Amino acid sequence: MAWEDKTNDASLEMAFTAANAKGSKIFFSFDYAGNGPWDQEVLTSMIPKYGSSFAYFLCNGKPFVSTFKGPGNADDWVTLKAKTNCSFVPDWSSVGANPAVELTNGVADGLFSWLPLVGTGRARARFQSLSPAFSLSRWSDIEKGATVSTTADVSADLSFWVRRSHMKYVMC
Repeated sequence: MAWEDKTNDASLEMAFTAANAKGSKIFFSFDYAGNGPWDQEVLTSMIPKYGSSFAYFLCNGKPFVSTFKGPGNADDWVTLKAKTNCSFVPDWSSVGANPAVELTNGVADGLFSWLPLVGTGRARARFQSLSPAFSLSRWSDIEKGATVSTTADVSADLSFWVRRSHMKYVMC
């Protein structure tokens, strides 16, 4: 969902109405690449408003929030997490996995991957070459000894990792 996209408000209302009716769970992935970074004031009101909905996906009892890109705005998420009590798992693949988890002293609770949506064969190999942070073999090399779970039944079979203070990775 891109900042200041004219369809956001109407789309959110429809999505949450449909998810509530079907008993589905949804979460926000804020697009920082499309129209630039999101305004912190908007996110500070939006995450608690929708995060308290029955239809919102929770991770460890907290609203699960992701981004598409935006590592340059990592500092914003220190304040946003404090104000919204969210579980923050961004896609910061552009900087690589190790640097991403260290941004702003580890503000990210984990890292999000679009890799499962790419498919197999050439498309998947191309995506991995562009996003080495989410190549599982590279992840293992970076975090020796970490327990990594690579699949989940979340919306469209998305994979993500949640980082714990003891550096173990688990699914929500």
